[in-house]
Amino acid sequence: MDMTLNERLDLLLTLALAYLRNGFTEFSDVLYQQVEAPWDRPLRTLADYDLVRYSPGSDQVLFTREGIREARGVVKYLQCALGPALGASMDEIKSSSPVILAEEVLDGAGPLTMAQLMTLVGSRDRDAARALPAVPLGRVTLEEPPEAYGRDADDARGFVLDVRAGAAYRTYRSYDLFESCERSLDSECRRRLLVPAGLTFLDLHVAIQLSMCWLDCQPFGFLHSNGRQNLLLGEREACGGIAVPPTRKRKLVERRASRETLGATLTESSDLTYAYGDEQALWEHRIRVVRVVRDAAPLGVQLMEGSGDAPPEGVRDRGEFEEFLSELYGSGRVLLQSLAGARDRGFAPFDLGVARQRLAGFEEARAAWQDRLDACGEPPLP
Repeated sequence: MDMTLNERLDLLLTLALAYLRNGFTEFSDVLYQQVEAPWDRPLRTLADYDLVRYSPGSDQVLFTREGIREARGVVKYLQCALGPALGASMDEIKSSSPVILAEEVLDGAGPLTMAQLMTLVGSRDRDAARALPAVPLGRVTLEEPPEAYGRDADDARGFVLDVRAGAAYRTYRSYDLFESCERSLDSECRRRLLVPAGLTFLDLHVAIQLSMCWLDCQPFGFLHSNGRQNLLLGEREACGGIAVPPTRKRKLVERRASRETLGATLTESSDLTYAYGDEQALWEHRIRVVRVVRDAAPLGVQLMEGSGDAPPEGVRDRGEFEEFLSELYGSGRVLLQSLAGARDRGFAPFDLGVARQRLAGFEEARAAWQDRLDACGEPPLP
């Protein structure tokens, strides 16, 4: 009898989970070891996370709305990851239940990546498929923003930006980052953003803060050299200063981030540096323009993909960061949520769906910034 992809996955996962949850050891005489019902403990844990309704000893499990969404995303992820190895065609993977919608991924359905979502939805344009989300994940920018935002509504282009968290510098500008953190930041902590070219550098700052799960409470600054001048963009009055990325360039031309658009400054080959932090520790990010995409502005700001946890704010030295990670990853709850209070420090284990949820609040965060600018008595834009 031919089995569907989901039936094959069910058999494999049942076998693997029964093995794992009964503590078999290698070379044990498994033929005579009785397999106990392996589901009670994990079901109680899932109930604690409010993903199911379950009582110990009960033979009934009820899924919550969040549990159904998460389960659907996990099943689809497994189909994408294991389906080809089980002989399933892409058409079978696409058609197998559940059919995942982009909105579900936006809401955090399982660990699906943007690449997998693009594969499931498909694209008629190969170049567009490489450059853009396969389907819009919900418009996050205003169709008619206030003039005070300084945006260029006539620029329909979009920049695909690769943002990589770099090193932390002390006030004396020497590296002071222990190896595991440096390795994590340089090789893993990346975000790929699609940003309309008509947005400002202040908008880009807000998008980076949301995608990194930071608190946006310290000075920031962008450094861009275009061959003619070295631009330093920030909001000195509203932030109490501008974070200056480490540089050997001496003559910097300071501009307000809320008055400079990306499209008027960046090109398809641009590289720039973004700094965020205070005089105790300054975090540097390297930003590269991957490509310029036509008519992408209506999508607004989108997080296309990402990897790696961004470091929490307030981490100053090796011991503090190790203590934080030990508490976080030793809690046993990190699989489904970060420790209570971790978000208050500007930290959450990276999850694509959660990060996209944060970006959905982009305009609210920008409006809060406008309140800060207005409170400082910044002169209106011309």
